[in-house]
Amino acid sequence: EIYTRKIVAAASDVYKRQMLLSVQLPLTVFMQIWLTSSPKVMGTYANKPFTKGLLYAVGFIVTALNLYLLYVSLQ
Repeated sequence: EIYTRKIVAAASDVYKRQMLLSVQLPLTVFMQIWLTSSPKVMGTYANKPFTKGLLYAVGFIVTALNLYLLYVSLQ
């Protein structure tokens, strides 16, 4: 029974850490899109407008899913 409690407590801690990472994820994703889309930073290798739009769309979808997970988890 003691081992079961420790396993459940450890799983709960991992879950909480993952929730914190999911809150931080959009900042990282959008910063990387911004940086890789900047001709000043990337030069000729910067993302083209279509790719930039596609990346932002994926970023918003991931952010929406993370917010939904956060909402469901806190209920």
